[in-house]
Amino acid sequence: MGLVWLEDFTQRYGTIMSGALFGAAWWLWLDAVVHNAAVGVTVPPIAYMPGSVATVALLMINFIHREELSDYDPFSEGEDCGMRLWLFFSYVVSFGSLVSAVWIMVQDFARNEDLTSEEKWPGVAGVIQSFLILGSGLLFWLSRSPQNSGGGLLY
Repeated sequence: MGLVWLEDFTQRYGTIMSGALFGAAWWLWLDAVVHNAAVGVTVPPIAYMPGSVATVALLMINFIHREELSDYDPFSEGEDCGMRLWLFFSYVVSFGSLVSAVWIMVQDFARNEDLTSEEKWPGVAGVIQSFLILGSGLLFWLSRSPQNSGGGLLY
């Protein structure tokens, strides 16, 4: 009963905050890439992958409606299991993008002694980007109420 205000707040402002997190994630990444380009250091092409994969995972997470997961019928021919499996796979992909961002940061930026601390910013920005996109997807999925989910372009 005490968290009713939190549910109302997330349903009202959750999508806005989710979009702000998603925009901030890509803004930080683009800032890091442009900054390194201005300094004359190129970002390896593999460093672009975690953010792109996290964005695909965000879309995958939001293809599933919350009310479809709450209505469990043991005699439903596996539809519920398929949706739960899809959601699980979506989160595996999202966390995989976060792990790959950390891996790329350590391998290509943190252990590279030729780079100054300023030139290592894309590695840190990639991790922050993947984390913010994961948070954005989760917040967007939780903030859609059963009344207003459906009727949108992608959900």
